Amino acid sequence: MALRGTAYLVHLLRRSLRSHFRAKRAQGKLPLLAALWKIPIMKMLIIIFSTLAAACSGITFSTNLGPYAENRVKGTVVKEYSPAQIAKYDAVMLGFVEASYCQERIDQPKPNKRGLVKDLKVRTHSLGGNGVVVEACSKVASGMCNQYMECRGVAYSVPQRQSKP
Repeated sequence: MALRGTAYLVHLLRRSLRSHFRAKRAQGKLPLLAALWKIPIMKMLIIIFSTLAAACSGITFSTNLGPYAENRVKGTVVKEYSPAQIAKYDAVMLGFVEASYCQERIDQPKPNKRGLVKDLKVRTHSLGGNGVVVEACSKVASGMCNQYMECRGVAYSVPQRQSKP
């Protein structure tokens, strides 16, 4: 019985809307969608974007992109040298740098040398250097970590040109 009542209401609504649009068409007026279509696209876009701007004016975004991008740049500025290569420059030793990574859970990424060398480069840059010599990277046993890896190196300020052949 309720379905018949609902179907009857839908039928009445359709008939009412149909007669409404016929009357509007007879008066020379366009239905809502057709009227909107007549508005130039540029005006419609301005209305939409101004409405969105007003609605979203109180929203703020917070990301960690700043430190991530900064570390990426620092890592590319610092170059990795071997002990034999650094000996060809009049490089100034700035100090020792260390980086380590502990994989506490199985679902975390495993430690790798490339990631730790990037960390060494970032630390070298923070000391004011532009070159690093990686002395050693090794996996070490640790009670709290599934896998633990650490790297040690020396940070240098390296001149642009070689001083020794």
